[in-house]
Amino acid sequence: MRRIHVCLLFAVILECLVLTSSASAVCSAADVESGWGIATLIETDNSGTADTPQLCVDRTGNATVVWHQSDGARFNIWSNRYVVGIGWGVATLIETNNMGSAFGPQVAVDGSGRVTAVWHQDDGTRYNIYANRYVVGTGWGTAKLIETDNSGGAYSADVAVDDSGNATAVWHQYDGTRNNVWSNRYVVGTGWSVATLIETDNTGYAESPQVAVDDSGNATAVWHQYDGTRYSIWSNRYVIGTGWTGETLIETDNTGNAFFPKVTVDRSGDVTAVWHQDDGTRYNIWANRYTVDTDWGLAKLVETDNAGSAQYPELAVDYSGDVTAVWHQSDGTRNNVWSNRYSAGTGWNAATLIETDNTGAALYPQLAADKSGSVTAAWTQFDGTRWNALSNRYEVGTGWGAVTFVETDNAGSANRPEVAVDDSGDVTAVWYQSDGYRSNIWSNRYVVPDTTPPPLSLVSPSDGMITETPVVTVSGTTEPGAFLAVNGISVAVESDGSFSCEIALVEGENAITATATDASDNSAAASVSVTYVDPAVELEEELNDALEELSVVQDELNDALEVLIAVLDELSEAQDELSALQGQLDSIQDELDATEEELTSTSDDLESVKSQNLALMAVLGIIAILAIVMSVMFLSLRKKIAGTDVRSSEEEPPPPPA
Repeated sequence: MRRIHVCLLFAVILECLVLTSSASAVCSAADVESGWGIATLIETDNSGTADTPQLCVDRTGNATVVWHQSDGARFNIWSNRYVVGIGWGVATLIETNNMGSAFGPQVAVDGSGRVTAVWHQDDGTRYNIYANRYVVGTGWGTAKLIETDNSGGAYSADVAVDDSGNATAVWHQYDGTRNNVWSNRYVVGTGWSVATLIETDNTGYAESPQVAVDDSGNATAVWHQYDGTRYSIWSNRYVIGTGWTGETLIETDNTGNAFFPKVTVDRSGDVTAVWHQDDGTRYNIWANRYTVDTDWGLAKLVETDNAGSAQYPELAVDYSGDVTAVWHQSDGTRNNVWSNRYSAGTGWNAATLIETDNTGAALYPQLAADKSGSVTAAWTQFDGTRWNALSNRYEVGTGWGAVTFVETDNAGSANRPEVAVDDSGDVTAVWYQSDGYRSNIWSNRYVVPDTTPPPLSLVSPSDGMITETPVVTVSGTTEPGAFLAVNGISVAVESDGSFSCEIALVEGENAITATATDASDNSAAASVSVTYVDPAVELEEELNDALEELSVVQDELNDALEVLIAVLDELSEAQDELSALQGQLDSIQDELDATEEELTSTSDDLESVKSQNLALMAVLGIIAILAIVMSVMFLSLRKKIAGTDVRSSEEEPPPPPA
């Protein structure tokens, strides 16, 4: 019997909608759907007006906004933070110096999410430049004075940071005669150093500096400066290990004044600056580029529409080095928003009108570019009754799209939206908006439409697998939160994207298909083939084969048995013959035993004789030895006797004594 296992799994989709009416509430619905979400009030202090917010966003989408706000007595610097997955927090006062008002905050973030803010603040005598830093996990520190020159007021601070968190701040400061451009640098682990004068041309005012920093920490500052006749655009560069290298005039058109430059830098260290410049009739948008290999080039006109003045350009650059500029420009009746793009290797293209609503003027566009090249621009536009915040997006391969409202609150005018973007392309916008009594700080988020199918991979079973088990475990990974079906059966996806279920197989080849669908209805599919071989059929065939083999073996055994019986008969006969031979052998053995006994007796006799002979021989030996000794003694005696006889015959005996 085959077992069929069916895995019935349940998918639960949780959608959280948080409707907010105060800054303490979190608007996370905007993070669920694509496009612009619902505008959120991010400060609730109604003691006085709040305006000119500035914004930065780290790579993962956490945003920090700073602004100046009146408490009824003075203006202070406030901040709020948006954390992905949580939302906006509570507005926080980041300076506590109540000697005088603080204005014009600027903010920048490094690769680790650390934020640096700068602003100018009155000490009762003059304005000074202050800074504060936010560190993830610690919060805001204590505001610090970063310039100590008390000859005159310091204003218009700007700041940029590198990936390591080292910051460069610039501002203009009065010396009693004119405004000059100054800078100070913050180095991680060391802190702020001593403020440095970075332009020394004393012919006229130098003002409104802006700064950009590349990934290595090299900084480029730009500003407009009066030469006694007109305002021109100047720059200075800070190079790691060298310092500030000296100011450079980056536009040489002396037709008219040039003002309010902006600057950005790409990942290669190449810099783009833009500004508006008077040609004697109207203002036009100009640009110049600094490349690491060739220094500054020649200034170029990036718009050619002479219907009216073009002013206040802004810049953004993507990871490929493509630069987008936006500005507002009069058509003779109203100001509209225009754009131009610099493509790496191609240059500037033709200027493009990116809003076509002719109800009222559109002013002060801002923009941000993500790493893939998508650009979001936002601006303030009059609808005949109030000012609103609107936006348009540029997509690579498509171009600029349709204009969209960033906010829909008609209680009062919305002004000066700022935008910043994270690595995913999601955009955060902030602006100040009147509630009929005062200006408040608002925010909205644009979530990039998800057009990418969810990742999907089948870990098991392997494609082409052959199995004798009627159920197979299907496992793999996909996008967390995706809806997953395997052969039409709903399968739960774990928080880490993993999934597993069992699928029943039929005899033969089985196609197993998993389909994942994300919240944006993007789908991906993956398939494998598994062949199920029923072991019962195979076992039956093997049994029949075994029975046939067994029958053959049985026949062979029968034949062998017959042979064995014949052999046993022969063995029986041989056994009888062996028994007869054994009798004969036993008789012979008896004879051999008798013979052995006789031989043993004879041997004993021989031994006795041998012993007697040996004794006789010993006696004979002794006798022989005695005979020899006696013979020797006899011969010796005889010789002695013979010698005595000779002496007697030859000599007379001595006479007898007297």
